Amino acid sequence: LNILQLYELRKNYIKLNYSLTEVNLQLLKLISFPLYLVLIVIFSSIIMLRIKQFNGNTIKISFGLFCSVIIYYLNNFFIVLGSTEKIPLVFSIFIPLLLLASVNILMLNKVNEK
Repeated sequence: LNILQLYELRKNYIKLNYSLTEVNLQLLKLISFPLYLVLIVIFSSIIMLRIKQFNGNTIKISFGLFCSVIIYYLNNFFIVLGSTEKIPLVFSIFIPLLLLASVNILMLNKVNEK
């Protein structure tokens, strides 16, 4: 669903007195998706272009795949926590983004030190 359809669905859920948790979660995911893509592109470019300790491209690609699986499961873990309302929805969407941004900053600092 796009943003307009989600807002319409949200209005209907309010009228019917349904839980808005899943709709709000999808709205937040849709709004934060461009930032997520930017952070993933920065992360992958740091891995492929700047890390000199990995000699071959095969090792870099394997490391990138391993990191992408870790990021995927971490993201899903926080989404599950948000959808079950263990943590607020805003935190469930933006904590993985903040973690990814902090890893990017740390990796950029190590690249700049070399």
